[in-house]
Amino acid sequence: MNIFLRISLARSHIEMERSVIEMALKKTKIAKIRIIPSRTLQHFMQKECTKQ
Repeated sequence: MNIFLRISLARSHIEMERSVIEMALKKTKIAKIRIIPSRTLQHFMQKECTKQ
C-alpha cells in the first residue's frame, strides 16, 4: 500500500476517534479530559512496580 494512502487512512481514523470522544464528552458533560502520553504512563508503571 502506498505510504501516502496509509497516512491518509491513519489521519481519518484519528479524526473519527476524536469526534467519537468529543461526542461522549458532550453526553457526559465532562468539560476536560487529560490524555496521558504512553511514555509517561510507562514510566509511572515502572516506578510503581519497582516500589513493591
